[in-house]
Amino acid sequence: AGPKSKDRSALEKSTRWIGSYFYVLDYFSRYVVYVFPSIIRRKIIVFDRYVYDLQIMPYSSRFAALLIEKIVPKPSLICFLDVDENTIFARRKERTLEEVVRQQDILRNATQRNTAKDRRISISGKFSLSDTAYQLSRAAITVSFRKEIQNLGLEHKVLADVRSKI
Repeated sequence: AGPKSKDRSALEKSTRWIGSYFYVLDYFSRYVVYVFPSIIRRKIIVFDRYVYDLQIMPYSSRFAALLIEKIVPKPSLICFLDVDENTIFARRKERTLEEVVRQQDILRNATQRNTAKDRRISISGKFSLSDTAYQLSRAAITVSFRKEIQNLGLEHKVLADVRSKI
């Protein structure tokens, strides 16, 4: 690795760091244009990684990642699909196993840090696609209709059913 590769590496790091602030603007504008109006209409919105994606990007600004977390509201429910790192690595060869482990740890921590325990759920990646979809649907329904479920006295039964399948 000569001086040119070091220059390229430094350029990549600084470009990604600066680019993370553009992601903040992108996330915020998408929130204002798409998410907020949907919330007003009481629609269920599903994201893949939400704004936590910025945390797992190599060389991104930690401040930018925390800034966007403070700007946009926390999700009502976070579902973390917990897949073994070796399985992810086998599916996505463009990342090293160490990078996969790093990203999964960051996403696990973001899930735990940003959501009350009753508003997050971890689903094992060992299930079939249909079983996983079922668990995600049950979790979304449980959170969306929490008050109605409580009023009917079914909260313990519904939550126990969801957790027993996970």
